[in-house]
Amino acid sequence: ALENGHLEKASNAYRVVLAKDPNNAAAVSGLGWALLELGRAAQAVEQFEKSIKIKPTLGDAYIGLGSAHRQLGQLKQAYDSYDRYLGRFPKGPKASIASYQMDQLRKQLGM
Repeated sequence: ALENGHLEKASNAYRVVLAKDPNNAAAVSGLGWALLELGRAAQAVEQFEKSIKIKPTLGDAYIGLGSAHRQLGQLKQAYDSYDRYLGRFPKGPKASIASYQMDQLRKQLGM
């Protein structure tokens, strides 16, 4: 549902999973992505941080956290989230995304 743009449906599906298994890090992160796409970046931050606490090896949550912070205008926190991703997954599947975002944020932050 999330991939097809059915954001409310995806959000509800993740909540059903989480009602049964509140420590399902992938569902927590998925809910974060749905919330982010719905324009609820502050709530998305909470979900991504929770996902990382549950399962620090879920790289997608770091990317989501960076995106959510960026959407909120919290550029330094966004930069730090992408940096954390690269620190844990230097050759991860989203390393190029994290590197690109960090480069853009460096320019915006005057680093």
